[in-house]
Amino acid sequence: MKTKTRIGLAIITVFMLLAIIPVLSAVSASAASSEDFSYDLDNKGCARLTSYNSSSPTVTIPSILDGHTVKAISAETFADNPDITHIFIPETVREIGVNTFADCKKLTIFCPGGSYAHIFADKNKIPFKILNHGEVAMISLDNKDTSLAVGSKLQIKASLFPDYGNGKPLYSSSSGTVASVNKGIVTTRKKGQTTIIVKYKKLSEKFRVNVYIPVKKVTAVDSLTLGAGESGYIKNYSVQPSNADRSRLKIVSSDESVAVYKQGKVCTFAPGKAYLGIWYNGKKLAYVNVTVKKAPQKISLTPSSIEAAKGEVIPISSYVNNGSFAVNREYSSSNSKVARVERKGWNVNIRAVSEGTAEITVKTYNGKKAVCTVKVKQAAKNIRFKNKEITIGLGERCKVTSIPIGGAQYYRTYYSWNPKKAAIDKNGYVTGKKIGKTTVAVKLPNGKTGTCIVNVKAAPKRIHLGRNKLTIELGESYCIRSWLDENEASAGRKYSVTNNGVLELDKNNWNGKVTGKKIGTSEIRVTSYNGKTDVCKVTVVKESDRKKVADAGISWHRYTEADGSYMEIFDTYNNGRIPGTYYMRGLDPWCATFVSAVFMKAGKADLIYPSCSCPMMVLGARNMGIWVEDDAYIPERGDIIVYNWEDDGIGDCDYGAYHVGVVVDVNSGTMTMIEGNRDDNDKNGDDFVEYRKIPPNDKFIRGFITPKYKT
Repeated sequence: MKTKTRIGLAIITVFMLLAIIPVLSAVSASAASSEDFSYDLDNKGCARLTSYNSSSPTVTIPSILDGHTVKAISAETFADNPDITHIFIPETVREIGVNTFADCKKLTIFCPGGSYAHIFADKNKIPFKILNHGEVAMISLDNKDTSLAVGSKLQIKASLFPDYGNGKPLYSSSSGTVASVNKGIVTTRKKGQTTIIVKYKKLSEKFRVNVYIPVKKVTAVDSLTLGAGESGYIKNYSVQPSNADRSRLKIVSSDESVAVYKQGKVCTFAPGKAYLGIWYNGKKLAYVNVTVKKAPQKISLTPSSIEAAKGEVIPISSYVNNGSFAVNREYSSSNSKVARVERKGWNVNIRAVSEGTAEITVKTYNGKKAVCTVKVKQAAKNIRFKNKEITIGLGERCKVTSIPIGGAQYYRTYYSWNPKKAAIDKNGYVTGKKIGKTTVAVKLPNGKTGTCIVNVKAAPKRIHLGRNKLTIELGESYCIRSWLDENEASAGRKYSVTNNGVLELDKNNWNGKVTGKKIGTSEIRVTSYNGKTDVCKVTVVKESDRKKVADAGISWHRYTEADGSYMEIFDTYNNGRIPGTYYMRGLDPWCATFVSAVFMKAGKADLIYPSCSCPMMVLGARNMGIWVEDDAYIPERGDIIVYNWEDDGIGDCDYGAYHVGVVVDVNSGTMTMIEGNRDDNDKNGDDFVEYRKIPPNDKFIRGFITPKYKT
């Protein structure tokens, strides 16, 4: 009985141990959270998993979930989870539904040997591995190789698989001085690299940590200007501390259509404004305002030509057109043995090396070029001014040109004998200080000097073009000269035209020389150094009747009685005279005849009353409404001037008509006429056709005939 009892007890004990094993397994595999699964309970209170609610690729199914033994996994619980790689199924699971692991192509099942899961995996050809009781297959480590700033902390995310809940990995650092580990938290200490090691028994995983010094401060200029399409660098760009890691700096543009920061440079695209924010680890440390202007259309060099003595060093500057910009400008010399470029930032100098000629070229980033010709000579032996005497206005600043003789000399010393009347600066610019006269001088290094007399007159109260209208032909060039009142001066006068394509201004002409480029109306304006202006309206026509008349008169210039050439004028008049009027012959007075013949030759006799008599011509003009009883009238070319040699100059003369002429020009306060029957010696038989020049409102003016020209 005792033996049987012992045997029975032994059998009972074996069965009790067998019953306890799954319970122990259930307890040891209970680390998974109930939040990871959804389940139903059967009539015995056992759990059936219905869905997996986590994204972890390693899954540990617990033996007991919320106090319920996990006995089954429903169909399709893990279906369509291609990222699941490892799953542990405990011995308590006795049922696995259809398609539970459908589309889990990377899956390996881990389970006790001989368990339902073992048989299921083998039958369904799912990769599996047998685990002994309590055996851990792997360490699951979420941490990857990373970089951290000094003083940062990092939580190590490591777990065991299967996660029985009763084991923990151990952590260590290969370099505790770079980063230490305590209770699964990495703390970085100094710049360097270390390896964090995670161990559990014979298993281990690791990841590298690169520890860097973070940027605390960024210094940069707050503004930058570039041309469209140009690249440039942010000036004074530095970080603190100097050994900080710059790789995490991000420079972001507020408008990438204007400018961006790329590969260490600011790259621009279109005119506008943007700012570059300099960010570090999500914090803005600085910003740079970027202004992008138009790309240059042209560039110029000042001076544009240089004559220098060997050994001289001359500064040179480049300028792009208004509204554009170019930081990047490349200078080069065609012959560095004659003249070479010496550059430091924006400061550019030309060194004259040896005698000869070289070209200095500046080129913008978009290919625009300018050239300065440099002539290197021996040092000058003497020097003089281009003008021995100049006249300027009070307060006017004017350049006086000095000319080295026997060589070249860029640098010269200028001085004034009386700076209170006229001062002169180091570049040869004279300024009128006080009305009067003095002398300025230029001196070479060898002591040779040159002088120029400077007359300082009053500043203009007004400036005159002498006319307010002008008609010229298409393609014709004409100089509209300006003049000032007596005892006033303006050496500098600026001309400009209305920018509508009708007129072209010759900028190289000191006077207002314009050319008719298109039929229409424009204006020419002259401005003195102190801002006084005058304007003339200019009409450009295909053909000008006024010009035809003036040209007809000019064509007879110097025709004379002495050689009989004047008879051509008589013939023209007699053939075109009004029937019944006087027939010109011999040595008859012929000034009115000349004027009438001029209009006949030009085909414009219908615009006046043609006559060989001055009084009759005036009377006819009165009847036609083309007579101007105003000595101060400013005529145009093609008008007719009438004289009275007995005029006393008081008021407008209203009687007599002794002589006539055709106006051919009015310019610079002077009227120019072409006249026939000019007699300079009161002798008959030698009268001729000649010009006369007088000022407006002259004493002997009787009046004007102003034909009504159509063009």
